[in-house]
Amino acid sequence: MNDETVAAAEQLPEAIPGHAENEKKRISGRDWLELAGYLILGLGLLFAASIPLAFKMEKITLGIALLAFVMNVFFLLGSVLLVGHWSGKLKLADIGFWPVLWEKRWLLVVIGLTIALLPVRMILGTLVIELFEGGMDSLQLRMDIFLPGGLTLHGFLLTLLFTGILVPIAEEMYFRGAIYGWLRRNVSLPFALIGSTLLFGLGHMDSLAVAASSLVLGFANAVLYEKVRSIWAPIAVHMLNNSIAVVLLYLSMMVVEQYGPLPGM
Repeated sequence: MNDETVAAAEQLPEAIPGHAENEKKRISGRDWLELAGYLILGLGLLFAASIPLAFKMEKITLGIALLAFVMNVFFLLGSVLLVGHWSGKLKLADIGFWPVLWEKRWLLVVIGLTIALLPVRMILGTLVIELFEGGMDSLQLRMDIFLPGGLTLHGFLLTLLFTGILVPIAEEMYFRGAIYGWLRRNVSLPFALIGSTLLFGLGHMDSLAVAASSLVLGFANAVLYEKVRSIWAPIAVHMLNNSIAVVLLYLSMMVVEQYGPLPGM
């Protein structure tokens, strides 16, 4: 690590700043306002702005898909900057975002965790689809947004850029840096893990299967963030998971287009 990173690491406490591990803390009104700000300006406005996309559209164009991705990044990351960073409640150095806190050994952890999570998420998502949703129809909106205009290079690059890079940064800053950080300062570790995980799942409720699989990623990344105290580790896991998912989606659709649907599809 460079000198700036080492200096930032030395300034970090042994856990998330202000953690409520062995002491009872009365949550002040200002603390509640901070949480309300994150929820209203982040998830709240994102849900409100996404309502039109929830209605069945004849076609999801590249422009509509871009708008959906931009809204995700804008509202989630914007609420972190406005409520947390610019107000002084959330310091980028405290969460290991800037200067970047990263250790080379974490790369193996990121790759190993991603490899372990992918099949678990896929199996869980498939089970939820079979048991509760009765088919792939619930995934149609997400598929349309991830495949705007069908199998095109522009659609692939757009989806990979946002889903694989920008959205993971925004979501980890929001759900781990801001939400988990707030919970960790004000409630016990188990409640912080569970609460941030459930909110992460809620943020992916366009499909019950997607929400269920997101719970796995959300919990794993919260634990990872707790252990390494750098937001870049869960960002890397999120990026790798999403990028692999996008590549597999496009490859599978290419196979279907070339050879037709597989038996049972």
